[in-house]
Amino acid sequence: MAIGTRNVEASSDAGSRHRAEPDEKKFKPVTVFAAIGLFALVMEIWVLGHWITGPNFKSTPVGPSPVPTYMKIGLGSLTAFGIVAWCFCMWHFLIKPWRREGHITLDGMFSICFILIYWMDPLGDMIVPQFTYNAWLTNWGSWLADVPGTLMPNAQLIPEPVFLTGPLYLWCIFGVCVVANKLMRKAKTRWPQMTNFQMIMGTIGVFILWDLFWEVTFIRIGYWTYPTTPRFLTLFGGDWYRIHLTEPVAWGTAWAGFALLRYFKDDKGRTLVERGVDDVKTGTKGKQLISFLALYGGISLLFLFCYVIPTNAIAIHGDGWPKDTLRRSYFTNGLCGAGTDYACPSQGSPIPRPKSAHLNPESELVPGQTPPNPEGPIPFTVTKH
Repeated sequence: MAIGTRNVEASSDAGSRHRAEPDEKKFKPVTVFAAIGLFALVMEIWVLGHWITGPNFKSTPVGPSPVPTYMKIGLGSLTAFGIVAWCFCMWHFLIKPWRREGHITLDGMFSICFILIYWMDPLGDMIVPQFTYNAWLTNWGSWLADVPGTLMPNAQLIPEPVFLTGPLYLWCIFGVCVVANKLMRKAKTRWPQMTNFQMIMGTIGVFILWDLFWEVTFIRIGYWTYPTTPRFLTLFGGDWYRIHLTEPVAWGTAWAGFALLRYFKDDKGRTLVERGVDDVKTGTKGKQLISFLALYGGISLLFLFCYVIPTNAIAIHGDGWPKDTLRRSYFTNGLCGAGTDYACPSQGSPIPRPKSAHLNPESELVPGQTPPNPEGPIPFTVTKH
């Protein structure tokens, strides 16, 4: 009888182990997103380290064009406000909850992610200068030239305004996501029959309009300009403050994606990219690290597929730069036009690579740095039948 009982218990234990095996082997989305986040973080450290210790870490000059006073006042005020707002957000979303809870909260991890994600900001210029910043702002050039795969010549001259754009990713981009989530919850309470699909599409639509408002506002105070845009769907096409309507569509969609990632959580407060972290065999700190990397991976993918890839694809079809932009050296940044040997991008100019032959501003061919084959063209091998 005892032997029979042990056999039953053994069979029961074996069955339990058999049932547990599929759970241990089930797909965990968090591991994939965490791997992507780790790759993005390593890439960021490598690129920024290479930039800071290399020859590209130097300011892009304003040039001979005088910067209007209203731009200096507007940009200076926005920079000061942004630094204060960044400090407030760091305290409110990261430090204060960390001290209260004893660990970094979800919003704390989001805050760190939005500080780190700033390194992807110039990637929209990887092929041609789709946008340029105002060189009057404090800058040390750009790390874009140190990003593998960048084709644009002189990419190190994009004047990244680290004290303005860097903080903006936290106080403006993430801060607006937090406010948007509150409005989304109120909308769900007001219209409980609203489906997730309706919530997603409505959020994307609102963020596209919201981004259009901020784009126009920031552009008009001289923060940045979009010189390389296709003629169709471009507003104010002949002026330096032109804007292509696909820009708010791309960035608005990415921005909405960030807000939706924070909004949709399971009953444990886990976001979509964190699903499965509770099944990972590691300690509490290990799980939090994996959650953070997964969040960073998810945000990086949204940035890449919603903004970086679409804007590069659109920019290669851009028309010529407006004369109003070419007259302003603080926007041309020494990338092309007067004072350089590169023609600014247009439909009639081939897209150059850093060492390729290219056209100068007078439409003359400038030879590439790689000499031709000294042996001349190599003939085909012809086989007689």
